[in-house]
Parts: sequence; C-alpha cells; structure tokens
Amino acid sequence: MLLDAVKKKVIAIDSSTKSVAWSYFEGSSLLSYGKFVLKDKEMSHKLEEVCEGMADLVEELSPDYLIIESPFYGNNVKTVVNLAMIQGAIIGVAKHKGVREIASVPPIAWQKAIGNEPLTKEEKSVIMDKYPEKSISYLTNKYREVRKERTISYVNDRFLLRLDDDDIADAVGIGCYVLDQSEKVSWE
Repeated sequence: MLLDAVKKKVIAIDSSTKSVAWSYFEGSSLLSYGKFVLKDKEMSHKLEEVCEGMADLVEELSPDYLIIESPFYGNNVKTVVNLAMIQGAIIGVAKHKGVREIASVPPIAWQKAIGNEPLTKEEKSVIMDKYPEKSISYLTNKYREVRKERTISYVNDRFLLRLDDDDIADAVGIGCYVLDQSEKVSWE
C-alpha cells in the first residue's frame, strides 16, 4: 500500500529493553521526536511503562500509521524475548488506540535506505588497526558506534537538527524509510 505523502501521519519507533525512541511525521515533515526511558528493572513493570508511554503518545499525536524496527536475532535469548515483549506491547497499544496500519522494517533495510551501508572491509581494518589488542566484541561495538554516528549525521543534515541521541536519530531514520521507500513498506 502506497501512502499519500500529504495525508500520512506516522510514528516511527526504535525500541530497546531500556527505552522507546520515537519520531512523528505528517506528510514529509518531521514534527516531533523524543524518547521515554524505561526506569524499572523488572520486566513486568517495564511493560507497564511502555503501555502507558505509548498510550499517551498515540492519544496526543493520533497517528494513522506506526512503523517499528524489526527485532533482530542476538546471542542473548533473554534480551531477544524481552525486546519481543516490549515490541508486542507497543504494537498492541497502538492498535488498541486506533492506529490503522502497522509495519516493521529490518534494521539493515532502513539503514541502507538512508545511505548507512555496513562498514567496508577497509573501514573495519582501520578500526582494527587503531585497537589491535581489543576483542572482537569490543571491535563490533566500535563498528556499531560508527554506524550510529552516521545516522545522527544524516538526520541532523536532512532536518537541520542538532540531535546527539542515537536512539532518537534511529527513530527519525526509520521514519525516513517510510518517506523515501514507502513502496517497500508492508503495512498490516
């Protein structure tokens, strides 16, 4: 389903087990963005925080569409399960509060759409040379940091912002995927 660029009201979500970052677009205009941090350590309480935060957000903005970054497979099964529960809460509240259509997008798809391709062998080599004694895990985090900085730069340049929060920048980047690649979004 292609969206009418003038009429679409979209919330884009980047969620984690620690926070929910969001951006809100009407047509091609980024109107607002933010993040709510999940303060409680207990998962059931985090889910309450997510439900309350999303209910308030959807009631305030009245979006027609919601797009969320797809969960990814990680090595920590507990984290994957917890993220799935958080994303389920987000989607459930959105549907309950009247969001018409919901879609998900894999991280690599929206990142590529904004020009943030995976690091090349050469780019990785430069980082490895800079930190020769560091573990693979450390280097992987450095690669991730470089990609996060690229997204922040892209969002700041495109919308003339001064964001420094990578979660919010990711939420805006996910929203840009809807703006620029709407024909690829599979709305449910």
